[in-house]
Amino acid sequence: MTTDRKIESLTKTAQIACKLFLEECKKQNVYIFITETYRSQERQNYLYGIGRTHSLNKKKVTWTKKSVHTNKMAWDIAVSPPNKLYDTKILEQAGSIAKQLNITWGGDWQVVDSVHFQVNKDWKIPMQSKCIPTQNQCTWGQEEINQAMKLNLTTGERLEDYITRKEAIILITRAYNILKKS
Repeated sequence: MTTDRKIESLTKTAQIACKLFLEECKKQNVYIFITETYRSQERQNYLYGIGRTHSLNKKKVTWTKKSVHTNKMAWDIAVSPPNKLYDTKILEQAGSIAKQLNITWGGDWQVVDSVHFQVNKDWKIPMQSKCIPTQNQCTWGQEEINQAMKLNLTTGERLEDYITRKEAIILITRAYNILKKS
């Protein structure tokens, strides 16, 4: 049975979402920590069995045998001390932050799972989000950015927003076609 709490065990997309989520929670003084990221199907089956096929005196801990945790696209959290481990108010604050980032929060589900957060493989930072990662901001293209600003190609705002591969391909193709004409 495998279980993990490392963000690095998530897919690249989920890693970005999770790190951004944690960073934004910290900025807003919502102190939480990761309790689980990846979980094997064997562990998922075990958790599903609690209250059903074994540990019958315990409350059920999961409602499905098919968890996004097994696809490395989900993480669970708890609240940092000195607060209660599953402080409802703090979990709701974390859920609100997640929703701003287009991260699915289990607290909105019919069967509430307020410690659960997940993204789909197509997740990206919402364009209107002011939540931009502060780590790994590049400086190697600053000369080109300054030139683009002088040419009024950009105002210089939101330079750290992510673009999709599709958008990158379109931009590269357009630049190639312009160079080919000259």
